[in-house]
Amino acid sequence: MRTKGPTMNYTAHLTYEERERRAYAMGHTAGAAILGELADSAAGLEGADAAETHINEAKGSYPDEDAMQDQINDLRTIAKRLRGENRQELEAVAQALEDARDSQARESEYGLEALGHALKALGA
Repeated sequence: MRTKGPTMNYTAHLTYEERERRAYAMGHTAGAAILGELADSAAGLEGADAAETHINEAKGSYPDEDAMQDQINDLRTIAKRLRGENRQELEAVAQALEDARDSQARESEYGLEALGHALKALGA
């Protein structure tokens, strides 16, 4: 049955969901389909908020760039008091730790950038 009022368009060709959507847009009560879509949207937002929280927590778990610097400096100070082979071995250990720290800093920087991109993708 087609009805046409002074300001209404023909709606007989619309599906039930399309009519609900139009009624909702005009300020009428939302039907089951609209409420379901809104609930799904809200669940998606909650998921995005949860993802944002996890990403921010992950960003906070990365070590600082100068992590272990105090310990490396302590090893070098001790190495200065030593002589011969012991000194060389301790300096080599300090250098290996410094190299590992530098590698970790580069990997952390990459991971933090990737997490930043994920936050941007979520629109946060």
